[in-house]
Amino acid sequence: MNDETRRALRQLLPPLKTLAGMAERAYQTEMHNGTGNMAVKSYRNLHTRIAALLPEDSYITDALALDLGDDADDAAKVAQVYLATSQLVPYLDGMLRESYPQPPEPPVPHLVDAIGEPFVPPVPPVPPVPPMWENHAEPHSEEQQHRYQQQPPPRPGSGDMDEIKNLGFELRDRILAATQGALRRALDEIDVNIDRNFGNWMSDKDKPKRKRRIVITSSEGSLEDSDLEGVNLSGQDLSGRNMASANLGEAILNHANLTAANLSDAHLGEAQIVGANLMGANLNGAFLQEAVLNQSNLQGANFNDAVLDEAELVGCSAEGANFNSASLSEAIFNQSNLQGANFNDANMSEVQLIGVTADGAVFNSANLEEAKFHQAVLNGANFNDANLEEAEMSNIQASGANFNSANLEEAHLNQANLEGANFRDANLRDADLTNANLHKADLRGADLRDAKLRMANLKEAKIGDTNIRDTDFTGAILPDGSPYSPGVDLSRFGFLGRASR
Repeated sequence: MNDETRRALRQLLPPLKTLAGMAERAYQTEMHNGTGNMAVKSYRNLHTRIAALLPEDSYITDALALDLGDDADDAAKVAQVYLATSQLVPYLDGMLRESYPQPPEPPVPHLVDAIGEPFVPPVPPVPPVPPMWENHAEPHSEEQQHRYQQQPPPRPGSGDMDEIKNLGFELRDRILAATQGALRRALDEIDVNIDRNFGNWMSDKDKPKRKRRIVITSSEGSLEDSDLEGVNLSGQDLSGRNMASANLGEAILNHANLTAANLSDAHLGEAQIVGANLMGANLNGAFLQEAVLNQSNLQGANFNDAVLDEAELVGCSAEGANFNSASLSEAIFNQSNLQGANFNDANMSEVQLIGVTADGAVFNSANLEEAKFHQAVLNGANFNDANLEEAEMSNIQASGANFNSANLEEAHLNQANLEGANFRDANLRDADLTNANLHKADLRGADLRDAKLRMANLKEAKIGDTNIRDTDFTGAILPDGSPYSPGVDLSRFGFLGRASR
């Protein structure tokens, strides 16, 4: 495995692990209604990209591909995604570990004693067998003797004891988790919280934080300004609730129904809101830094002036959502549906929008410096006056998109479909447009100095006062459909300056 493949796989592992965790929770809690199609779409997107990196690995390409019938329901879809991710994640982890070279074993020193003979270190005395081993009951039946010979009981103090202790803790935790889940499902409105005794072997700072689980049974009453920090409200119906200015920092709201809820100015920093329904919710001015909203329904939600720096919004349905003037630095929207969403004046520096569907979305005057749009669908999107400096936009579908007066300096638009796109007065200096489709694009007044237009299709493009000084046209198709050749007169099309090659 080469470094490039290893790097690409390591980038795909975090979203795959996130999907695996969500699929496991949905499968175990049976809260999968409405999540099946999104889970399948997310997995197939990730699986396709991983399979492309490892095309000769039939275990990944064939064995771990989803096989769903036309009549598969949400439960069957989530179950398959859960099964596939639970195998693919450890497989890739092991593959990446094995791909790194192992350090050589240190040489064994050659020792001699005082008279030059080979030195043999003394063998330490064998400690006496502890009483509890001596008193261990011997097996009697043939089956017990066979088991005893194949796997005798561990000696106290041996290295196996730590492993057995760890297995015991893991088994205890699994039994407690299963018991707690069963009790919660059986007793519905009764809160059950089983404490785990971690003993003195774990320090207080390392013990997991306890989450206060509360059950809100009344459908009325305001929770405005309430202190709900760290509470567990998973799966609860909070639709239409007034929770303005509430403190929900680190709260758990997974699969909660927050339709049309008022969360304006609420504190939701580091909150877990996975698979929740926030359709039409008001989060104006809310603080959601590092919050996790993966797989949530955000259709028509209002995030105006909200803070979502480093938040995770992977696989969300956010059609028509309003992120006007929001702070979204380093947020992750991968594989989300953002059709018609509003990101005007938003700060989206280093945001990840890989594989999103954002037809008709508006990013006017947004700061998208170093944003990642790989394989995004942006047909008809509006980037008027947006800052896309050093943005990664390779393989995007952006026909008819508007980049009027946008700053695309050093942006990567290689292999992008930009047919009919508007780049009037845009700054494309040093941009990479290799293999880009600019058929019928409007490049009037654009600055293309030092840009790369290798193999680009400029047929029927609108040119006028377009600066191409030192631009690379190698293999490009010119506006009249003819191939570019060094020395050809480009001024007749309305280009200014001289191409580099």
